[in-house]
Amino acid sequence: VSTDAPHGILVYQADGSFVGAIAPECQGFHAMAVREEEGKTVIYGAQLAGPHPFRVCKIDTDGKVLLEISQKTAGDVQGGWKGLTAVAVAPDGSIFCSMGYGAQFIHKFDAAGKHLKSFGGRGKDDGKTNCSHGMAIDTRFGDPRLLVCDRENRRLVHFDLEGNWIGVHATHLRRPCSVSILGDHCAVAELEARVTILDRDGAPVAFLGDNPDKGQWAKFPVAPADMKPGIFTAPHGLSFDKDGNLYVQDWNQTGRVTKLRKSSL
Repeated sequence: VSTDAPHGILVYQADGSFVGAIAPECQGFHAMAVREEEGKTVIYGAQLAGPHPFRVCKIDTDGKVLLEISQKTAGDVQGGWKGLTAVAVAPDGSIFCSMGYGAQFIHKFDAAGKHLKSFGGRGKDDGKTNCSHGMAIDTRFGDPRLLVCDRENRRLVHFDLEGNWIGVHATHLRRPCSVSILGDHCAVAELEARVTILDRDGAPVAFLGDNPDKGQWAKFPVAPADMKPGIFTAPHGLSFDKDGNLYVQDWNQTGRVTKLRKSSL
């Protein structure tokens, strides 16, 4: 679990028991992507704040930094290297970095961190986004695609891995922040107090933890005593595990992670 605190990343067992903390220099990861490389688990993080703001880095499970992409190494990219919100890694190792709090461009790098191209930019038209907040590699349609949370346009959109626009995947979402894909389904963390499960066509099949109290929607300072189990206030990050359970992180000053256990339907 990434934090904005000096601990950096907190590590827990699947049952929620605390293991320890790693990578204090990685304080302020806004998003993470976990993958296997050469038989080892590595973590890519989009560092928005902390001691090294606007940095993408790859670390091992001990917290050792293996690769870094910063303003210095990225160079003079289109729209500038500020407002980093997300990172996604393609099957070939290409790294995609989104400036969702900046100029809305997505920058593509090779596996060694060399800049290859930039695409996107701010707007509502095809190929544009308004807060490209979260991303994931989508392998449900043959050739891998980049699935982007276009938060303030309240939609999910697809690009191919060369940055070409494919189309809108889903609309009428409540400010989508991040996505996680398992099988044919996609879970969407919506900042306005809900998680939505979409099918392969982008149609909703379930709404989870929908909060009836609009006064708590997208509110950072909601006190723990005012939170209800299984009811969300501001889902900001989420991820399936290998067993199909879903972990949801609320954007909250004290922090909360909820585990939703896969049901047997």
